Amino acid sequence: MEEKKTAKQNDIADMRRAVLDAISDRGGLSVKKLDKDSASARSEKQKENVRDERDSLDKKENERNVFDKKKKIVKIKKGKRFKFGKYLLIFLFSIFLFLFIFGIGICRYGWNGNASKALLKFVPYPAAIVGNDLVLYKDYSHSLRTVLNRQNFNNTEDDIIAKKDISVKVLDRLITDEVIKSIASECKIKISEEDIKNNLEEYSRQFSSEEEFIKILQEFYSLNLEDFKNRVAYPILLQNMVNDYIIRSDSFNQDKINLADKILDELKSDPSNKKFIELVKLYSEDLSSIENDGDLGWFEKGAMVEEFEEAVFSLQFGEISEIVRTQFGFHIIKVDDKKDDKIKARHILIKARGLEEVLQERKNEIRIWKFIKF
Repeated sequence: MEEKKTAKQNDIADMRRAVLDAISDRGGLSVKKLDKDSASARSEKQKENVRDERDSLDKKENERNVFDKKKKIVKIKKGKRFKFGKYLLIFLFSIFLFLFIFGIGICRYGWNGNASKALLKFVPYPAAIVGNDLVLYKDYSHSLRTVLNRQNFNNTEDDIIAKKDISVKVLDRLITDEVIKSIASECKIKISEEDIKNNLEEYSRQFSSEEEFIKILQEFYSLNLEDFKNRVAYPILLQNMVNDYIIRSDSFNQDKINLADKILDELKSDPSNKKFIELVKLYSEDLSSIENDGDLGWFEKGAMVEEFEEAVFSLQFGEISEIVRTQFGFHIIKVDDKKDDKIKARHILIKARGLEEVLQERKNEIRIWKFIKF
C-alpha cells in the first residue's frame, strides 16, 4: 500500500517536472521569438531610415537643381538687363556729346545755321550762369538781334568792334536783370498784371495810337506786344520798383542812417553855422551845393520834393531839422532866412544806397560765368 502511494507521489513529481520543463521550453521559445521579432523590427526601421535619407537626398538634389535653374535664369536676365543698360548709356552719352559739341559751336564760335536755330528752340543752352540762375542763349540772341536790327552795319573794322561792344552790353544787361530778379525775390517785390498794363499804356500814349505803337515795335525792333512786355517793359518796371524799395529800406541803408544820426548829434551839441558848414564839407554828398557850404539859396513851395518841402517850411529861422528822408537820401536842414512865402536854407545830404550800388555788391558776391565768346 505504501509502495503504491510512493509510486503515485513519484508520478506527480514527474508530472510537475514535465510541466515545469514545458513552461521552461515555452519561455525559451517566447524569448527566441521576441529576439527574432526585435531583429526584424530593427531591420525594417533601418530600411525605413535608408529610404528617408534617400528621399531627403533626392529632395535636396531636386531643390539644388531648381535653384541652379533659377540662378541661370537670373543670370540670363541680368545679362540682358546689363546689355540693355549699357546700350542705353552709350545712346544717352552720344546725345549728350552731340548737344555739348553744338553748344560749344553756338556759344563760342557763333554757329547760326538752321540746325543751331532748331536746337535753340528745344535745348536751353546757357549764355551765362548767374548764381543759381541761367541766362539762356536764345534770350541773348533775341535781345541782340533786336538791338542790331535798328542799326545798319557794314563789314568794316569799326562796325565789327561796335557789334562786339553791343554784344557785351546785351549780355551784361541780361545778367543785371537776373540779379535784379533775385533781389526782388528776396524783398518779396512782385509786379501785377495791372502794373504791366498801366506801364504799357504809358508807352503807347507816346504814339498817336496803340496800333502805331505796335507797328513801330514790329518794324524797328522786330517785337510783338507780348515780347515787348516780357523783354522790355517788365525788366524796366521791376528795376524801378527795386530801386525805390532799396532807397527807402532801412536794412539796405542802416550804415547811412547811423551816419546821419551821428551828424545830427554833433549839431545838437553845437548848432552854429560854423559847425554846420564844417560837417557839410566832411559828409555831404550833394555835389551841387557842397561848394556853397550846403546853401540851396531861396526857393518857394513846389520847388522841392514833398518830404523836404514839408519839413523845411515847418522850421523857424536858425532851426535845424531832424533827419528828413526823401528819394535822394537823408537830409539835415537848417533855415537861414524866411521871407513871405520863400525860404533860404542849407542842408547836409547823405545819399541813400541805390540799386546801382547794391547791384555792384551782389555781382561781387555771387559767381558769374559767361559762355559767350566776343
